Amino acid sequence: MIFNFKFCYFVLFVFVLASCSFQTEHMSYSDALQETDKVIKRKPYVASNYIIRARLKVDIGDAKGAIDDFNKAIELENDNYIYYVSRARGREKLLLKNLIDISEYDLALKDADKAISLKPDKYDGYYIRAILKAYVKKDFEGALQDYNKVIELKDDVAKLYNERAFIYSELCDYLNASVDLQKAIDLDDNEVAYYYNMIPVMVYLKYYDKALAYAYKVKSIGFDDSHISNAIYLLELIIQDVNNNSDNIDKLLKIIKDDFNYEYKILTDN
Repeated sequence: MIFNFKFCYFVLFVFVLASCSFQTEHMSYSDALQETDKVIKRKPYVASNYIIRARLKVDIGDAKGAIDDFNKAIELENDNYIYYVSRARGREKLLLKNLIDISEYDLALKDADKAISLKPDKYDGYYIRAILKAYVKKDFEGALQDYNKVIELKDDVAKLYNERAFIYSELCDYLNASVDLQKAIDLDDNEVAYYYNMIPVMVYLKYYDKALAYAYKVKSIGFDDSHISNAIYLLELIIQDVNNNSDNIDKLLKIIKDDFNYEYKILTDN
């Protein structure tokens, strides 16, 4: 992920609470919230403390509490672009959980726009805007424009190409999806998701032999489930042209589309 919110949250959490005498490992949300409350009570003027608590509240579904804390952080420090990214991200997660009204989508977009205006050379604002467009509004054309900008600014992250490949696939542009997935594989050839996602793309492009090769690659890596086994079976039938039965193609496409668990591993908790 270009801006790994889980990792950033962990680092920020440890950094801010480093002086406290408790263990964060295996800590429950309730315990983490209590400890963060204590820190905020001692240091109510530190904006990052509210960001930490806001993210915890997003995770437990406390929409109002989360938004209030995001707002407080930005009130204290209104020129920190990452806080606007965080609030946009928080709203996006709450929207997907149906915990806030869809009207909050426009506010989330404004936060992304604000982050971009503060740091136009940073990818984070474009990235959360792409996520919002893709997963809240299903605006894949708009998301693609933002992903293009993200990759222009950060062209060495494999997961980004995987994510943009998903957008291309949603737009039925399987050729560009295959190009992006190959780029992801070139950058990180140990990630099984990229090979896995190549299978349906190759099928839609009617490159059945390549789809089979990717299926076997996934299986060899150790990710072996019924979807892969069924795909391998039907692909082999098609390639061998058993009984010249074109129905096998339709069956495979149905499996890929409806029963193949065709989901890209987006590291954004969507």
